[in-house]
This record gives sequence, C-alpha cells and structure tokens, in this order.
Amino acid sequence: MGIRNGGRRRINRGVGLAILGIGLGVKSLWAAPAISPYPLRKDGLSGPDIASIQRGFVVFDTVCARCHSVKYMRFDDLKALGLTDDQVKQIAGRHSIEHPTEHPAGSLSSLNPLGEAGPKSRPAGRWDYFPSPFRSEEEAKRANNGALPPDFSSFAAYWPGGASRIEAFLQGYRPAPEGEKVPIGSYYNIYAKNHSTDMPPPLQVGAIHDRDGHALSLAQQAHDVSSFLEWVAHPHLIERRQWGISATLYLIFVGVCIFLLKRRLWLLAQKSRSKEE
Repeated sequence: MGIRNGGRRRINRGVGLAILGIGLGVKSLWAAPAISPYPLRKDGLSGPDIASIQRGFVVFDTVCARCHSVKYMRFDDLKALGLTDDQVKQIAGRHSIEHPTEHPAGSLSSLNPLGEAGPKSRPAGRWDYFPSPFRSEEEAKRANNGALPPDFSSFAAYWPGGASRIEAFLQGYRPAPEGEKVPIGSYYNIYAKNHSTDMPPPLQVGAIHDRDGHALSLAQQAHDVSSFLEWVAHPHLIERRQWGISATLYLIFVGVCIFLLKRRLWLLAQKSRSKEE
C-alpha cells in the first residue's frame, strides 16, 4: 500500500513538473520579440473607399511595382475602381509584355524580330496580366541582395495581420535603438519580425501627389497602398460587404414587420375573445 502511494506521488509530481515546464515554455514563446503590436485599420463597414484604393494603385505603380508583382491581376480589373477603357489602355500601354517569337512552322525561337537573342516584347493590352518587374527569380534576387520580393496578388490575405500590419509596417522604420543590433544590409522596423527587414523604406514624403496636386503624407500613402493591396487580395470584398449590409438591413426590416404584424394579430384575437365573453 505504501509502495502504491509513493508511486502515485512520484507520478503526480512528474505530471506537475511537466505542466509547469510547458507553461514556462509557452510563456517564453509569447515573450519572444517577434513583432510589436500594431494598430488596426479604421475602415467603414463597407471597407476602404474607392478613392483610397485608386490612390493606393498610384503608390503601388510608382513605388512598389519596381520590385513586386501582381501576376494574377489583369489591367482590365482596374475598371472596377471606376477607370474608363481609355484610362486602362493608357496604363497598360506603359508596360510591355515579353514572349518568344513563333515561326510560321510553329517552332519557338528565342530570337526577337531584329534577329537578336532575347524575347520579343509588345505593348501590354487591357486583357494582359501585370508583368513582373524581373524576368526570373534569379534576376529578382540579384537586384535585392539575395532576397526574393513576394508577389502582392494575395499578400494581404496570407501575411499575418493583413492590411493593418502592412500599413503599420510601412510606417515602422526607425533608427535602431542603442544596444539592439541590426544585420548588415537590413533595416530596423518595429513591426517587422525580430524588428529587422531587408527592404529599405519604400515611401517618401512628397513623392506621391493626389489629383489636386497636394503631396500625400507618408501615413496617407501607407493607408492607401494597403487599401489597394487588400482590394487586390479580395477584389469582391467591397461588394460582399455592401450586400451583407443590405441583407442585414432587409432582415431587420422584415423582423420588425413580422413583430408588428404578430402584435396586431394578438390584439385582434384578444378583442374577439373579450367580445365573446
């Protein structure tokens, strides 16, 4: 009997130490300096407004498109932002699409129309996808110190924190505090993992202007481009939210009508009972 009690005590003690160890491990994991808390975006019920997304596209096309692609987005998709066919064609015409030359016999060649080595290029059309700023991943890595810039087609959907963290990240560049080391070639950012990122600060005050010619602040640029990236990742988000709001208001209206109708029927039923009595 004593042996059994002693064994149980040792088992309970082992279980208690294991639970304590797991708790300390989880506590140390949460205490690890991954990223600083970031503020959440303050959008309306229907999400970011069209004007913000339009300005965000200008920021992306001027700054971000130098290194990042949106390979699953067509130029014609910009019509959902209120752009006309002529405006879309004008934007597409600023880009070129590279593809190999096809001979009459059907064989492919790496010679362009001038007989020189290299792909053939043509102006992009409205139905083309946005081209990548680099011809290959190797070229992209060489231009970015070995780092591969991610594609932004669904970046706001799978990056932890989404558009809120993107907006905060673009404003999070700071001088490294005393005593905190940043790897060579990296930059200190309070919203980056371990407060370090390989991307230099992309946004500059006064680099982007609105339609009236006013320079956009860094905070406005960060908000607008994050709105655009959220729209790219969820192109039907605004429509879904608008339908959701409309459906909710409709259901509230129907519920109120049913309540009033039910109340009216009960009043009529009570009056008829009182007359019978």
